[in-house]
Amino acid sequence: MEEAVVGLDLNTYKVKEIVPKLTTLIAKTKHIRHFGANALELCYVANGLTDAFIDIRGKLRTTDVAAGFLILKEAGGIVTKPDNQGLNVELDPKQTMSFVASGNMEIHKKIINLVKSAC
Repeated sequence: MEEAVVGLDLNTYKVKEIVPKLTTLIAKTKHIRHFGANALELCYVANGLTDAFIDIRGKLRTTDVAAGFLILKEAGGIVTKPDNQGLNVELDPKQTMSFVASGNMEIHKKIINLVKSAC
């Protein structure tokens, strides 16, 4: 984790509720970034430009990142809920979700443990 570059979306009115859940992760990660487009963030993970992308706000719509999820999965990446359960959500503009996306299982497990311990 010390060398990991992680995308993290904190753009929410609930930031005071979410940040404490991610403090340990942020402290153990080399760089936290957010480029502003979550689907693009998933493509960066798929391409290896970043190691992971996390959005636990619960407000991201499935239709906003469906293409990014497909690209990441086709590249061999992993996407789960923050509790490491499979992400099986309806493709509907009203459906929202939280997720952890990683480029490989090793970093995914580390991130899940850091996020899960805080939730």
